Amino acid sequence: MGMGFKDFVSRLKAVPAFLFKPGGPRRLTEAELARMEAEARRHFKDAIARIGNKQWSQAADDIDKARKICTDMGWQEGVSHADYLLDQALAKRAADERGKKARAVAAQSRAKQAARAAGKSAESDHVEKLRKIIKVSDRIEVARLADALDIDEKLAWQRVFDWAEQFGFKVDGNAVVFGAGDTARFVDDLDKEFAEWHADKI
Repeated sequence: MGMGFKDFVSRLKAVPAFLFKPGGPRRLTEAELARMEAEARRHFKDAIARIGNKQWSQAADDIDKARKICTDMGWQEGVSHADYLLDQALAKRAADERGKKARAVAAQSRAKQAARAAGKSAESDHVEKLRKIIKVSDRIEVARLADALDIDEKLAWQRVFDWAEQFGFKVDGNAVVFGAGDTARFVDDLDKEFAEWHADKI
């Protein structure tokens, strides 16, 4: 999971203090250096805020601006802090991306599980529908059988003769005649086959 923003900020090192040294680069005055230091600190602060908003490019720009100012000032500690802050921003971005990817994978997994559960529920409903039909009828047209099971009629016809041989049924024209066949085992076995028929829906 990505590091929380507050946690990220709490772990950051503070911007080091700038110590004025007369005769620095281009002999900048103390007032000029103070102004530049304030500007650099503002860029550091803006960069942290942008990191919190996941504005990675803008944060990098602010850090780069702060680094340039620190370089012009001769503020080596500020330059090092800019490099440090950029490293921290990149690490947080990577952690956030990993967290985002992990959440997406988890969400996808939950969706698949829900779809499987819904598919199994639908399978049970269709098989139960056929079970009720068999209780009150000794035959069923193949088209109605396919409709009851919510499968393609061509698929039903492909299995009809196998079912007839396996469970002791007979095929009479467009209908399956159950007769003395083992309808209980037929219905039970359908539960196992149903998942394969509806694999593309799950």
